[in-house]
Amino acid sequence: MKTQRYIPLLILVLMISGACNARKTEEKKETAKEQNQRKWTNLFNGKDFTGWEMFGHGEVLGQWIVEDGVIKCNSNPEFQSAGQHSIVTVEQYGDFELQLEFKITENGNSGIMYHVSQDPKYKTDYETGPEYQVLDDNQDPNRANNKRLASSYDMYAPADDKPFKGVGEWNLARIVYNQGHVEHWLNGIKVLEFEEGSEDWKQRVAASKWAAMPDYAKFNIGHISLQDHGDEVWYRNIRIRRP
Repeated sequence: MKTQRYIPLLILVLMISGACNARKTEEKKETAKEQNQRKWTNLFNGKDFTGWEMFGHGEVLGQWIVEDGVIKCNSNPEFQSAGQHSIVTVEQYGDFELQLEFKITENGNSGIMYHVSQDPKYKTDYETGPEYQVLDDNQDPNRANNKRLASSYDMYAPADDKPFKGVGEWNLARIVYNQGHVEHWLNGIKVLEFEEGSEDWKQRVAASKWAAMPDYAKFNIGHISLQDHGDEVWYRNIRIRRP
């Protein structure tokens, strides 16, 4: 009889405990969601070049403009680009996840670089910064696969079935760098990954154009760079988060 009297109380305790656990689980999910949202930092405010400067320091030059919430390169009819002039973030990043949308023209060429040094001894961003290639692959049918769209330029080729939406369409690029582990994504699909500093990586460096640039990928913290390669290219919705 005593056992029967305690059963309803036990059930009540279990129900309260279950409800509390469920509430804690939901609170954890919400907290994780909020933390995830807070981690993202917008690198482009959609209005101007706040947080950006020319590679080598200085005010952003005329081949770069902001219009309709988009960073445009070589779209300014009043400015003729002479040479390559990349823009870089003022802030530097080590481990990160970078996400942005890009659009290119027919035969267009550009690139996204990271861990770029602005030491005056470097004349270009690619002397130090590995590159996520932004390219119309039809530009050169004989181009090596490790120099095509979404490649780690002159190092690692992307998957053959990479999901490119096409010239004139917005495509989503994502770069993940975490303690030397690198991933390139295109439109939600991972198209390559590698370990920076591995033996395979070292062999590829030695066989690439970077062999003549001793400080290529030598920095584990640096600027994010958008490359001016003389062609029209558009970037928007640029954001980054640290692990």
